[in-house]
Amino acid sequence: MIPQDKVLQFLSPMPVKKMWGIGEKTAESLNHIAIKTIGQLRDLQLEFLEGKFGKHGRILYEFARGEDTRPVEPEREVKSVGKEVTFAEDIGDMDELRHKLRELVEKVARRLRRENIKSGSVTLKIKYPNLQLVTRTESLPEPTNLAGPIYRVAGHLLDKHCKPPVRLIGVICGKLTMERQITLFRDEQLVREEKITSALDKLRDRYGEDVIKAASLIKKDRK
Repeated sequence: MIPQDKVLQFLSPMPVKKMWGIGEKTAESLNHIAIKTIGQLRDLQLEFLEGKFGKHGRILYEFARGEDTRPVEPEREVKSVGKEVTFAEDIGDMDELRHKLRELVEKVARRLRRENIKSGSVTLKIKYPNLQLVTRTESLPEPTNLAGPIYRVAGHLLDKHCKPPVRLIGVICGKLTMERQITLFRDEQLVREEKITSALDKLRDRYGEDVIKAASLIKKDRK
């Protein structure tokens, strides 16, 4: 939350591309005329912005001042839950990528359980050093919010489609549902994993997220 009297101060130093409605092309056009921050954008006249960007110019003019008349939609339906990470250096080691992917899956699955929703599909997101973005999606055998089944699909997609080195990796869970499907003959492994996960969530709720981790997330001592 940003107090009304702090809005302009908050926005001013931000890069223009951080503002909603400014994509790569608009940001490039603004940078070409030495407009790199929202504060610098706010110094431009409305007439100039409308002349350069048409009707979109007024939107830029208003948003740079923290003015937005669109209605707030706090109950907007969530269509997917995801997590990604951009590496400081390109990663070429598959084991390291699997380790990072497992971390992301654990966080996404935890959020799904907190919101009492399940996912029916998994999307792997990869960005290469040349900025090429690749996404691959696969359906889950049944909707779930457990890290194990989600990671098995995400890991399979990684092994099948990833060609290191990699700049960014992410996982997105889609086809979300709050319905509890009744299956007569459930996989015993999934039943056990649900019980274990429930117990671990209670520990994390009480003692913090790092109180316990999957063995695969504990990095071995290299000494």
